[in-house]
Amino acid sequence: MTDLPHLQLKIALLHPNATFPKKAHESDACYDVTASEDVTVNARSTGMVPLGWAMELQEGWEAQLRGRSGLASRGIVAHLGTIDHLYRKEVKVILHNLTDSDFVVRTHDRVAQLTFVPVYPVTIKSCTLVETSRGGFGSTGMQ
Repeated sequence: MTDLPHLQLKIALLHPNATFPKKAHESDACYDVTASEDVTVNARSTGMVPLGWAMELQEGWEAQLRGRSGLASRGIVAHLGTIDHLYRKEVKVILHNLTDSDFVVRTHDRVAQLTFVPVYPVTIKSCTLVETSRGGFGSTGMQ
């Protein structure tokens, strides 16, 4: 693991109930993030869950918030979110409640996962594309 690029992440706790992102196992890909306060996400609606902290990423990196499979299997889906290196406000998780019941998030509940990805420079240019045998949207596996 020493050959991988190393990110130094700075976190400022903004709320007394905030906790640092934490891995369950050192080799896990993502860090669990927890709610810093109780929040109710009403049935068939979307809500914001504050994490109670802000962060400072190094340039050349982004953070990604992802859902937890245990919540998704119960109809609670975290919206995939990107946090750019210049963002310094409190980090929050957007939760979609796809169920017919209100969903209560309690302080310190794990609500999402956080991972870090390098940002590569990309040059975008206009051109004519080379055709392939691949069909259009949803065409894989169709005869």
